[in-house]
Amino acid sequence: MKDIAIILFASAGFDKAAQGLTGAARRLADQAGAKLRAIVVGAAETVAAEVARIADTVVVADQPEVADYQPELCLNALTQICREIFPAAVLLSNDTYSQEIAPRLAHRLAGSAVGDGIEIRMQGDAVRVVRQVYGGKAQAVLEMKRSPAVVWLRARAFQPAPARAAAGEITRAALDLKPDPRTRIVERKREETGEARLEDARVIVAGGRGVGSREAFAAEETRCEFAAGDTEEERAGAFAKRLAELASTL
Repeated sequence: MKDIAIILFASAGFDKAAQGLTGAARRLADQAGAKLRAIVVGAAETVAAEVARIADTVVVADQPEVADYQPELCLNALTQICREIFPAAVLLSNDTYSQEIAPRLAHRLAGSAVGDGIEIRMQGDAVRVVRQVYGGKAQAVLEMKRSPAVVWLRARAFQPAPARAAAGEITRAALDLKPDPRTRIVERKREETGEARLEDARVIVAGGRGVGSREAFAAEETRCEFAAGDTEEERAGAFAKRLAELASTL
């Protein structure tokens, strides 16, 4: 059986989405009796070390040409690495870079591409991906006809995998990257995300017109700050108290 590969961009860190992606790939590799091979793009020793606790091998592409994401150079690097690994499936997260790279990588590898997967499994030698359709009212099961299957998965839809007893081997990719001026990123702007990224938040406070004002929303946020307690008991107590407050206003 061919191996399973995942692609992670070091700039995003080993966040909840990356942990879920790695967990999904680990379970798929175990189901197929294959090895899990991780590819980390960018310079981040901590990310590679974290992934190595779950993957069998980790290949790091940290050349200066791909230190900052440039579409063509990253695509060329990933194509070279994947052709050496020759995996049955290549899994990515649902960040902007991954969504942009996935279909183009599938074309370069003569494989199949699909996005927004919420479940992935092997059916014989074929990869099947489940995704939601009709606004989440139904699910479609897609079977990839050409290998490899290049799939980006929905963030926070998969559980992380436990660390293995022995860490996987970390190696540095030997790449032949030539300048490609067809497309390049000339500017990056990052929006202020507040105290926590939405993907990593333990409690999300949302409100509409019924809140009344920005000040009332800030008060609601303050009430919910302690709801992100460390234990289920603390969170349950916080929400019970808030429900009682809301009930008293009816």
